[in-house]
Amino acid sequence: ARPKPLGFWTGEQQAVIDNNWKLVHRPGQGQCAFQPPYSSWGNLSRVHLLFDLDADPHELHDLSAERPEQMQRMRGLLDGFLASVRNSQENETRCGRYAPPPFSSGCEWHVDTGLDGGDIETVKASSKEEC
Repeated sequence: ARPKPLGFWTGEQQAVIDNNWKLVHRPGQGQCAFQPPYSSWGNLSRVHLLFDLDADPHELHDLSAERPEQMQRMRGLLDGFLASVRNSQENETRCGRYAPPPFSSGCEWHVDTGLDGGDIETVKASSKEEC
């Protein structure tokens, strides 16, 4: 048993797994899209599919209509996962603005002469105009 639900988000496809339950939102059109049961599901861009992975490891039987309480619980888990990802993207991973380095009155640069880094020429400017 997993201690926590596991969420996924790739492109438009989203899913959450909580032990034997899996909820898929916007499933992709794969190599089996032309055959039942996938062909009967219609426009999958707005669909949530619920599966019991213990009873249905190949994810062929959508239980969303038969198990509304489980569907609601799993949608809550998926919504929580997506909110967490959005918060991370918007607030936690942004790089802050950095202050530019102070202007230096002297410049220094190195020229690699192409000899495996063994022969590096260092040139120092005598004034900032030479930089």
